[in-house]
Amino acid sequence: LVKDFSLRRRIMTTTNDILVIEDDEIMREALAEWLEAAGYVVRTAADGSAGLAAVRSAAPALVVTDIHMPGTSGADVIAELQRHHPDIPVIAISGLFQFGRGLDADSAVALGAARALAKPFTRRELLQAVTVADLDARKRAEYLTRQVFESASDGVAVIGRDYRYQRVNPAYERNWGMPAEKIVGMHVADLSGTDVFER
Repeated sequence: LVKDFSLRRRIMTTTNDILVIEDDEIMREALAEWLEAAGYVVRTAADGSAGLAAVRSAAPALVVTDIHMPGTSGADVIAELQRHHPDIPVIAISGLFQFGRGLDADSAVALGAARALAKPFTRRELLQAVTVADLDARKRAEYLTRQVFESASDGVAVIGRDYRYQRVNPAYERNWGMPAEKIVGMHVADLSGTDVFER
């Protein structure tokens, strides 16, 4: 049985959806405005509990969270995301990073944040952190995809719309008894026969 699918495309589906968790209303609105002006779709939450509920309802591509909030803190949010959504990059923000009170920027990164910004920061600094965190997350997803693809015990092939092989894993090579260099570029019918198209 031959299936036309791209493992990388399935795992690497990304959106520009950002969740901002910030208890200060003015700061929350400013962050949302900056990100929306840069072309992102932004959802906001006024505290950590509401932020985690928003993630459960629809996982965002990235989270920006204040660290020091009443109730569920940003540190709690990061820890929860690390447990249940480790693929979502987090940017931690705080006005207390620069004063050495509470959780510092290095600790936030050690907890699992991709980046940490000390308030006040500029729009440019925020957008740069978002870009770098997103790029890091994509590289990690690509690495994991490659690892899964290469180490799968079942034969896996990436087949284009023209029904030609674009990529095969080592198990696929073993199944057909030929190297990837020979398979890539071949039409599916060349290996499996035309009955594949009659199913």
